[in-house]
Amino acid sequence: MRPIIVEGPDGTGKSTLVEELIPYFNLRQHERLWTKPNTWDLVKAEADHTLANMVPGVVFDRCVTISQAIYGRYREDMPDFLTVQYTTLCRLNQQVRQRRPIFVVCLTRVGEHILKGHDTPEYVKWLEEHHNNILRCYYDFALFTGATLHSPYDTESTIQHIIEENSRG
Repeated sequence: MRPIIVEGPDGTGKSTLVEELIPYFNLRQHERLWTKPNTWDLVKAEADHTLANMVPGVVFDRCVTISQAIYGRYREDMPDFLTVQYTTLCRLNQQVRQRRPIFVVCLTRVGEHILKGHDTPEYVKWLEEHHNNILRCYYDFALFTGATLHSPYDTESTIQHIIEENSRG
């Protein structure tokens, strides 16, 4: 099984989907070094760690080069280095794509955000305000990569798409 990267806006069911894919395909989940890298050195280290672990049989709950490039455009609290290093993120994304992972993008509509314990009211408000922009970026990413679009209500269909994509080699 080719590596699988599950991406999408916050609260769209990525972790839930990863938990369902692991036993179905007998996958190992990639362990991130940091969940919220906030310096360029941490982002770069996480990207290198991701690339080193992008091997068959591994599933990724987010890929730092993808999510940082998308969220960095809209988050006021994201460090300025993301703007300066955007070109490098794009090059790192190209290296990710060269590993031929299967991309799955989880999407929901506004108001369907799955709340987590660490979601503050301010963050939920910010996410609702920027949801359409972030969603548009993920749609563009899906079109560019040929990713499977996943609805949190249709895991069976997503699994079928992954099987088909994997068989294409």
